[in-house]
Amino acid sequence: MTRKRLDTVLLILLGFGFILWLIIPFAIAILWSLTDPAKPWTAATLLPPVMSFVRWSEMWQHSGLKQALLTSYTLAPTAAVTCLLLAMPTALALGRFNFPGRSVAKILCLLPLVVPSFVTSIFFTALLFTLGLQGFRFGAIVFAHSVLFLPYAIRIMTISFEQVRQDHVDAARDLGASPWARFSAAYLPALRPGILLRS
Repeated sequence: MTRKRLDTVLLILLGFGFILWLIIPFAIAILWSLTDPAKPWTAATLLPPVMSFVRWSEMWQHSGLKQALLTSYTLAPTAAVTCLLLAMPTALALGRFNFPGRSVAKILCLLPLVVPSFVTSIFFTALLFTLGLQGFRFGAIVFAHSVLFLPYAIRIMTISFEQVRQDHVDAARDLGASPWARFSAAYLPALRPGILLRS
């Protein structure tokens, strides 16, 4: 058997295993959720005799799914933007400026990664009660998520800012570009996903 044929056979076996392991159980779960409670699905039939969205509508009306979806899809972008706004000035300073203790500051920014999560949780809980913000749950969750992801954001953006060539910044300044124009022309391209992945 040639190498190419062997690769094809292995790929087919992998696809077949993927179908058995993931797709079939998910398909059965979806079919069960669409089965009409009035006419149950028995072993005598291959597919449900009657399909309806009764269970889906009951779950939508009588559970906290709506609030959970709203919270999740609001929390994720809010925490991402907050983390980005908090991390960018620090990453810019660590990536572009030389100052005493810069290496120590880089290490300190990564320290939250080695702290156990339950210690961080206890700290945030105590901090929120001290500040009297225990009733402001959404803001507390956004703040906690942002702080937990800050080390990753700072590290990635610091490396990206370090790759920006100073002559590009100087050229933009010599051509009369404003601070925002210099930032968007020299620094923002360094934050593109391709450069982030390469770094």
